Amino acid sequence: MIKGGVKTREFRVLPGLAVTVALVVAGCATQQVGGGGGAYVSPIQAQADDFKVTVAQGAIAGALVGGVIGAITSGGDMRRVAAGAIAGGAVGAVGGYMIAGQKQAYANREQALEGLMADARQRNEKLTRVLATTDQVIARRKQELAQLKSAKVAVAEKAKMQRQLLSELEADQKAIDQAVVTAREHGSQMDQNIVQLRQQFPDAGMKPLDDMSVGFHRTKKDLERRPDDIKQIMSEAAQVKVAA
Repeated sequence: MIKGGVKTREFRVLPGLAVTVALVVAGCATQQVGGGGGAYVSPIQAQADDFKVTVAQGAIAGALVGGVIGAITSGGDMRRVAAGAIAGGAVGAVGGYMIAGQKQAYANREQALEGLMADARQRNEKLTRVLATTDQVIARRKQELAQLKSAKVAVAEKAKMQRQLLSELEADQKAIDQAVVTAREHGSQMDQNIVQLRQQFPDAGMKPLDDMSVGFHRTKKDLERRPDDIKQIMSEAAQVKVAA
């Protein structure tokens, strides 16, 4: 009787668990910029979302574990399931060998080095793409700012140009801010991986991985300066006089 009751209760909870976990971690995986349908979406956003995937996957994996534990111990209370999912997500997103956002265990140093090198290479490539797209957008915004300043059009038309530029700059800034946060998370994970590798395999040849880490942090610092570039363009755009 008791055994059957437990089984029945778990099967009732798990479908709700899947929905709850999805809702809890959805914010990790995607971020909508600029409002509802038809609104401007920054070209940086797609790169920022792709860059965030590996971190989000770790959170989702941890949330599933935490949610299952919450389901087993909650007696069907979905608030406790959600709490378990949140706690699990916090655990899943940090620590250990983080490959594609998930903890990995390696039996030997060759496997560990190969896995971490591939992981670091992917993180570097994604960060490089984010920075390249960001620089392209900033260059275009500077051109649009110059066009706004020199435009010889009616007051209403110039005001419309200004509003549109400022709105799109705001979406660009949100996407860049997200990418910067994600870059810091990636950098922290890479650093933790290297520390753990040294602890587990003190005689491992670390120079190639160290070089990738140095390159990642250098590119990250470049990206961290880009929000200031966007803010400067926004400030100048807001100061453009549109009245005759």
